[in-house]
Amino acid sequence: MEKNAKSAKRKINLNPYVIVTFVILIVYAVSLLLPLLWGVMTSLKSFADFDNNLLGLPSLQESKEQLLFSNYSLVYQNFSFRVTSSYFVGFSLDTLVGKDMIVTFGGVILNSIVYAVGGAVVAAIVPCIVGYLCAKYKFKFSSVLYAIVIFVMVMPIVGATPARITLLRRLNLFDSLWGSLIEKLSFTNMYFLVFFAFFQGIPDSFAEAAEVDGASQLRILLSIMFPMAIKMITTVALILFVQYWNDYNTPFLFLPTHPTLSYAVFKVVVRKDFVWTTENAYEMHFAPAQIAACMMLALPIIVIFIAFKNKLMGNVSLGGVKG
Repeated sequence: MEKNAKSAKRKINLNPYVIVTFVILIVYAVSLLLPLLWGVMTSLKSFADFDNNLLGLPSLQESKEQLLFSNYSLVYQNFSFRVTSSYFVGFSLDTLVGKDMIVTFGGVILNSIVYAVGGAVVAAIVPCIVGYLCAKYKFKFSSVLYAIVIFVMVMPIVGATPARITLLRRLNLFDSLWGSLIEKLSFTNMYFLVFFAFFQGIPDSFAEAAEVDGASQLRILLSIMFPMAIKMITTVALILFVQYWNDYNTPFLFLPTHPTLSYAVFKVVVRKDFVWTTENAYEMHFAPAQIAACMMLALPIIVIFIAFKNKLMGNVSLGGVKG
C-alpha cells in the first residue's frame, strides 16, 4: 500500500518545466483558434452589426438574415467577375496574346480542385518514383541525381521568376492549368529525401523474392513498393494539397485568367480591382461578406485536418509482407 501511494505521488508531482511548456502550448493553440472563431462570427453579421459590434457575437436583431448564412449565399451568387490578361511572346510586338473572360464561383472552385488536387498528386508521385530509383538501383547517375537535389535545395535561386514566365509563355504553357501541373513534375525538393530514406529502409529481399517469381521491375514498383509507401505518399499529398489550396501567389503570377479560390479571395479582400458582373456585387466590398469568402476558403482545410489529422501529424510507418 505504501509503495502504491508513493508511486501515485510521483505521478502527481509534475516537472515545472513540463507545466510551463503545456501552458505555452495552450496559449499558442488559443491564439490560433481565436481568429478562426472571430471570422466565423463576423461572417454571420450584417455590415451595421459589424460596424457597431466588432468583437461580440452576432446580434439577433441586426443580423437575422446573416445568421441564416445570407453572407455565404451572397458570395456564391455574386462571385462572378471579369479577368483579363495580355502579354507579348518573343521579341516581336506583333505576337500579342490576349485573354478576356468571365469567371464564376463554379469555375474558381474547379480551378482550385485541378490546381490543388492535381498538383498534390503529381508533386507526391514524382519524387516517390525518383527516390525509389535512386535508393534501390545503385548506378552512377543516381548519385548525380541525389547531388542535384542537394545542390538545388542548398543554393538560393534569386530572380528566377521572370525566366520561368518567359519560358512558359514561349512554350504556350503560361496561364494554363496543364502548364501548372507540368511545372510540378519535379523531384528537387525535400520530399525526394523523405522517399529516398523510406525506400532505403525497405529490405531488398522483397524485390528479390518477386524477381524469383518472375515479376518485372514495373510490377515490383506498382505491386510491392507503392503499396508499402502508400501511407507516406498520402501524407505528402495531403500536406501539398493544403499548401496549394492556400497558395495565391503562384496563380496570381502564372494563372491570371484561371484564378483559384485563394487567389480570388485575395483579390476581393486586398486588391478590390475585379470587374464585377452582377448587380449586388458592391456588397462584396463589405467586411462580413469578405470574411465569409475567407471562411469558404478555410472550410475544406478544416475538414481535411479533422479527417486526416493523424496523417498530417506524421503517421507514417514501414510495412512489409510476412513470409
